[in-house]
Order: sequence, then C-alpha cells, then structure tokens
Amino acid sequence: LVFSVYEGVGTQISECALGWEVEENGLFLCAMGFVAVIAMLCLGYLEAAVGDKNLLVGAYCALLVSLLCFVDVRPPLAMWQWVVGGVILACSFPISQAMTYVLFARNVPRSKQGLLMGYLTSAGSLARMIGPPLATTTYSASGFRTYPIFASGAAIMGITLL
Repeated sequence: LVFSVYEGVGTQISECALGWEVEENGLFLCAMGFVAVIAMLCLGYLEAAVGDKNLLVGAYCALLVSLLCFVDVRPPLAMWQWVVGGVILACSFPISQAMTYVLFARNVPRSKQGLLMGYLTSAGSLARMIGPPLATTTYSASGFRTYPIFASGAAIMGITLL
C-alpha cells in the first residue's frame, strides 16, 4: 500500500514542491526501484545478522521514518527530504513486505497455509487497487500533507500488528 500510494501521490508532491516533470519523476522512481533490488539482494544477510522478527520491526520503523521526512514540510520541499525519504522507503518497503510473508508463512498451520497466504496476497492486491485512488483523491482535496499522514498510519498499523 505504502509504495503504490507513494507512486501516485509522490509524483504530485514532487511536481508541486520540486517543480519536477514526468522525466524527473520517472528517473527517481527508477532509481528507487534499483535501490529496492539491492535491498532485496541483502535480505538474506540482514536476516542472518539480526533475525527475522527484528528485521521486520526495523524495516517497519525505517518505513515510518521515511514517511516522517515529509510530515513537517512547508513548500517548497527540500530536495534532501525527498531523496532521503525515498531511499529509506525504497530500502525498507521491500524488506518489510518480504519479511511479512516469511513470518506469516512460518507461523500459520500447514493445513491452512495456502488459504491464509491467499488472503494475505489478496489483501495486498486490494490495497494496491484502492490505496492510490483514495490517496490521490485525498491529496487533491486536502493538499500537501496528505501522503505522510495517510502512509504513516499504514506503517503504524503494521508495527502495531507485530
């Protein structure tokens, strides 16, 4: 949910606050994707170093920090806030998602694993369908501070569920 909302609302924020066009937004999202791939390649090493539960909590906390970079902003948004928040988000989001699936799969009964993993995947798909239009509509109606509040709530819910 967080990353799909970031793609929808983040482009609007960067257009308004930084004056970016489609090309700059595309390059930034591409760079974030590259960072996310590197984070996923490091996932095994990180899990071995800190443990799966600690890694999941750390990833959700980092996700929350990445979103808080935007909370106390007054346009224009500083470039460093945007880049730091984006890099932390690109690292923490894929790790938190992967570790959520790993821990969920390890802790559900084998007899119900397929059904419950299907529910988890369906919930993620539903969030990816509903989140961006909801966040974009809220952003259009409420303005600049919509995304951090909306996405921080999602990160806090994830941490709370742990």
